[in-house]
Amino acid sequence: MPKLRKIHIDQAMVGMYVASLDCDWTTHPFWLSRFSIRNAAQIGMLRQEGIQTFYIDIEKGRDIAPVSGPAAPASATGRPQHSAPARATSLSQEFALARDIVQRTEAITQTLMKDARLGQRLDITALRDISSELSGSLDRNALALRMVAQMYSKDAYTFEHSVSVALLLMILQHHQRAPHDIVVEVGLGGLLHDIGKTRIPLPLLNKPGRHTAEERQQMREHVRFSQMILDENGIRSPIIRAIALQHHERYDGTGYPLGLAGDAISVYGQQAAIIDVYDAITSDRCYHKGLPAPVAIKKIFDLGKNHFDPQAVRDVVHCFGIYPPGTLVRLASGKLAVVRRHTDGDLTRPEVIVFFDTLRNQRLKPASVNLAIRYGPHADDHVLRHEEPDAWQAQLPDIQQLLLDSH
Repeated sequence: MPKLRKIHIDQAMVGMYVASLDCDWTTHPFWLSRFSIRNAAQIGMLRQEGIQTFYIDIEKGRDIAPVSGPAAPASATGRPQHSAPARATSLSQEFALARDIVQRTEAITQTLMKDARLGQRLDITALRDISSELSGSLDRNALALRMVAQMYSKDAYTFEHSVSVALLLMILQHHQRAPHDIVVEVGLGGLLHDIGKTRIPLPLLNKPGRHTAEERQQMREHVRFSQMILDENGIRSPIIRAIALQHHERYDGTGYPLGLAGDAISVYGQQAAIIDVYDAITSDRCYHKGLPAPVAIKKIFDLGKNHFDPQAVRDVVHCFGIYPPGTLVRLASGKLAVVRRHTDGDLTRPEVIVFFDTLRNQRLKPASVNLAIRYGPHADDHVLRHEEPDAWQAQLPDIQQLLLDSH
């Protein structure tokens, strides 16, 4: 039996073996329904004919996951990537490196936004280089960049939101074992996803409070402006364009600008739509305080019933967990803990660092407890709910240092 995987056209790469085009043979120009993708032109023909999804045989050709072994993996355009495998680093080492890379990403993105507003040509090379550095950080120690992303402070500034979306998209793709070049591309897509907002008048863009119906319509024009800027700068990457042009589309067809629905929205567009909303509702705005991550995850889950592809929602939740690292939680035992990481099994039972007993009102020596283990002294303990850090300022240790010290 062949090992088949259904993929979206945006995931197509040279070297894949097409097992079925997922449509009637009379609707496409190919003589065969089974063939190897030998060049980028074939991918272009599939796209031109409106073929959105198809099946590949991963025993006869490339899979979407990284290829192991001596051969260098090919990029989405068919060009090989000749990057050496990253050496693992300790969490504390990589956290410092990741934080520095994110700070430089922020500076580069801010400059890029200014250039775009002035109508100047964008320095995509600098953006690609910093995105590659972020991908390298994930390869060395993914938890470090996850921690930086979770603690990343952002507000209404477009460039900070763009950096946050890029980080989350890259973490998601890395979690799904995408090759380095794909992780880099989604990073670029995240950094550029709102580039069209640089052509929105600043008074409207920075208006405190909610927009009127007319102003919302004006704001929607940023997607069209994004397409114009990508075109002007010769940015043809289907992944970047999918993220920038489809992150406001909705699975039920209620989004904009094209009202795309279902599989007509690329995998990257669907993921970007979810992460764009997630980042927006967890960020502080002048008209609302950001939601805690567990509340935001539940909201995303509810929206997944209509607005988002349920599978894409499951992928996002499985990656980031119900309680992302750094979340303050109360346990059934009355203890306070900080989430260290979630396991691949039960997402409601993460590994935590216990530090305070609310029943005895006393500090505890920080200790790591894996709530997924159902035997031993903590067998019956579990997360009751998340807690607001502001309510426990006197007892709450430095979360960042707590997590670093626990590894």
